[in-house]
Amino acid sequence: MLSALLISATFFGAVTHAFMFYEQPTLWTPADFEVAAWVRENTPPESVFLTAGGQVAHNHPVPALAGRRILLGYEGWLWSHGFNWSEMQEVKRAEIKMFSGELSLLSKYGVDYVCVGPYEEDFARANHFKINISALNNALDLKYERVFHVNGRKVRWRIYEVR
Repeated sequence: MLSALLISATFFGAVTHAFMFYEQPTLWTPADFEVAAWVRENTPPESVFLTAGGQVAHNHPVPALAGRRILLGYEGWLWSHGFNWSEMQEVKRAEIKMFSGELSLLSKYGVDYVCVGPYEEDFARANHFKINISALNNALDLKYERVFHVNGRKVRWRIYEVR
């Protein structure tokens, strides 16, 4: 029994390492590093960003690489550190409203910048809404826009400053 367990653990460990070597998964793309560099160089360190919250962005480059504060982080970590679940869900609903065009909430939550990139698009898909780009374009100052090609797909990043 013990030898079968040892053999299977060794086999599956080798398969996992072979997969990792072949696929070379990354936590951040070159685009993520470029966006983070722009944020570090062009925004004050105390800035607050509206980014994808909830369950989709544990590795968002704005807080993780640029070191900026965000409105709501990854729910799994917040919950496990004792944050109030109902308050987190209230902020998440407010984030959805802000991305949907209810921009009056930005000042209520002290947001200085709004980030719209692949993480926010995933957040919108996961929560069944569309980001209202026209509302953002009409009400906020577009400070950064760049289209990248990441793993064969077009990825657009936009960062808006709240007036």
